Amino acid sequence: MEKKDNMPLWAYWALLGIKTRKTAMKFFIGSLILSVVITIYGVFIKDYSLASLFFVPLWYWISIKWVDVYSTWAQPENS
Repeated sequence: MEKKDNMPLWAYWALLGIKTRKTAMKFFIGSLILSVVITIYGVFIKDYSLASLFFVPLWYWISIKWVDVYSTWAQPENS
């Protein structure tokens, strides 16, 4: 993702190196699955602070939605 003039820094950092929405959604789904697994593990070891990892997929989701509304995604190359 290239930083646009109106893009907030938090959205740019979340999507750094991600060029398409499809790739961003793969990262979102992967981070969501991983945060669920780690949170369940945290419940078993009684370390509930691991549930804070749910902020990572939330950050991806909010950043993806920001680009959907206020900016544009790069078009995938058809090769």
